[in-house]
Amino acid sequence: MSIENILSKWSRLKQEIKSLQKEEEDLKNDIHRIMNIKKTNTLVGRNFTCSRKVNTRRTINKDSVPNNVWMTYSNEIKYPCLNLKKNK
Repeated sequence: MSIENILSKWSRLKQEIKSLQKEEEDLKNDIHRIMNIKKTNTLVGRNFTCSRKVNTRRTINKDSVPNNVWMTYSNEIKYPCLNLKKNK
């Protein structure tokens, strides 16, 4: 396979991935909307179950600090996560 073919294929795949990521984000927004309407964190279908939770992450710029410093100066970030699994 020539370099031009490889680069062209890569470019096409990058565009497909971008399009698929947009479609995935739209579907995830739909799932969040449905969960909010139904006031639930789990959707169960015949083949798949989707659950949502909020993950929390703490960060600080220094590698090793005492716990009291960590709790005082760390940044807490919360973000929603969706988990999709195949039903048995």
